[in-house]
Amino acid sequence: MTNTSASDFVRTFGNDYADGFSHNRNMARRGIPKGPVNWFLREWMDHLGVRQKDMVVRAGWSKATASQLYTGVQDYSPKIVNEAATALNIAQHELLMRPEQAMALRRFRQDALRIVEGGRGLDGEENAEAI
Repeated sequence: MTNTSASDFVRTFGNDYADGFSHNRNMARRGIPKGPVNWFLREWMDHLGVRQKDMVVRAGWSKATASQLYTGVQDYSPKIVNEAATALNIAQHELLMRPEQAMALRRFRQDALRIVEGGRGLDGEENAEAI
């Protein structure tokens, strides 16, 4: 059925022209860091000798995600931190500190546990004295 009273003129508005964009230009992109990146994924990967392609396999990330996380273009989320920590075989909180600091903290904790247990001393000899 044809509308005989309709005009040939079609009214268009500014939003009808997308200019090649499929999204709202004013909307914030998800995952873009709002400030400096405050985790040390790149440092940990370098310290452990893990490459981006290894993280793609271990963490199940896409190549793009691995690259963006490594370069700091994409921000992290709790899910990403858990995946990265599992893939690198480290604790989640260690990704928030430099590897050297985390290793020093691990050594400090091990030494403290040895002292508390009264077993081997820091120099590797038996602790014969009472503390």
